[in-house]
Amino acid sequence: MIPSPLADEAYEHARHLVEEIGPRGSTTPQEHQAAEYYSNRLHELGLDVKAQTFSSPKSAWTPMGLCMLLSLFGLLLSLLGELFVYFSLVLSLAAIYWALREVNLDDTLLNRLIPL
Repeated sequence: MIPSPLADEAYEHARHLVEEIGPRGSTTPQEHQAAEYYSNRLHELGLDVKAQTFSSPKSAWTPMGLCMLLSLFGLLLSLLGELFVYFSLVLSLAAIYWALREVNLDDTLLNRLIPL
């Protein structure tokens, strides 16, 4: 099979992303570099490119992990005695509330405490 110029060009773009820019996690400088790279390529083709910036957490697992830890801490408190059961219930309900709000992408106290 004879390689085509379009295949060579596509390979060069993929190589640039993989070898020169590298892994591109959410909101990382590498993601920004990749967006600039393709924005420039599309601009060279005569297309009007507009960037839409946004902020997002680096990980969705951090808030959910904190909710799980809060719930587990509530469970451990409930083992200390009857007096702690009510406090444990409050912690567990708060963890469920924050987890549900996090899943719905609502603003929570955890979002304000965890840096973006």
